[in-house]
Amino acid sequence: MRVGDEKDPDEADTVGATTLRKEHIKLTENTIEFDFLGKDGVRWTETIPAEGQDKQFHDNLKEFVSNKKENEEIFDGISSRHVNAYYSTIVKGLSAKVFRTYLASSVVSKNLRDHDNIKSESDMKKLFHAKSANLDAAIMCNHKRTIPKNFEASLQKKKDTLKNVEKAKPWEKSEDLLKKAESKITKTEKQKEQQKERIKKIKNVIRKRKAKHVERIEKLELQINLTEKTRDYNLGTSLRNYIDPRIFKTWTDEVGAEWEKLYTSALQKKFLWVKNTNAKWSQVSKEY
Repeated sequence: MRVGDEKDPDEADTVGATTLRKEHIKLTENTIEFDFLGKDGVRWTETIPAEGQDKQFHDNLKEFVSNKKENEEIFDGISSRHVNAYYSTIVKGLSAKVFRTYLASSVVSKNLRDHDNIKSESDMKKLFHAKSANLDAAIMCNHKRTIPKNFEASLQKKKDTLKNVEKAKPWEKSEDLLKKAESKITKTEKQKEQQKERIKKIKNVIRKRKAKHVERIEKLELQINLTEKTRDYNLGTSLRNYIDPRIFKTWTDEVGAEWEKLYTSALQKKFLWVKNTNAKWSQVSKEY
């Protein structure tokens, strides 16, 4: 949940922790239910069990809202400035943004630590692991997005392409050539040697085409998987504002992937300094 601040009259009615109104929460005996419009007008809903330390949180909220009207703020008089000032008393320089950045970076680092021994895997598989880590951060930060109008059509197109690729056998013609080459009668030693060499080449072509076919299927399956998972999440916000770029840079160096495949041209320019750091994955991964 974002800290939130009072909005101007002409802005959308989006709120955060400090600007929550009584109407945005519902307290049952054992839960705290949140329902409000967060950043970018995306609905934020969450139900928290009133257990452990959250039981105290539940009781505090109950006291705060007891004499308030539905449209009144729960924490009236409190702003992000007060929250950040409080954070700074705990750790100098700590703010809501720093706190959020650390959490997002920790989520990504933890995910990638489970996949830092994949040098032999395909480039697409490495990219999939990186984007999955990015997605975990987006989920943690609640970076929701409105599902694009053409989403389902685009997803179905990918699935149709996968079905067609799975049915295809791009090596069939080569197999026919192989049968002909193997059945050809040779008389001289030279012809036999030539036939042997030709059969070897055709088999090599078949092997390569089958391997490429498997790679293409894997690539499409991973693309579909990622498309479905990121349906209503925006990966760009956490990548741009909250994830320490050294994490992805050192991890891609470690596993032999391309850092540039994760960042747009604009973000590559923004984080150009990362290329000049001498940091290693073994070092950066321990910071979060």
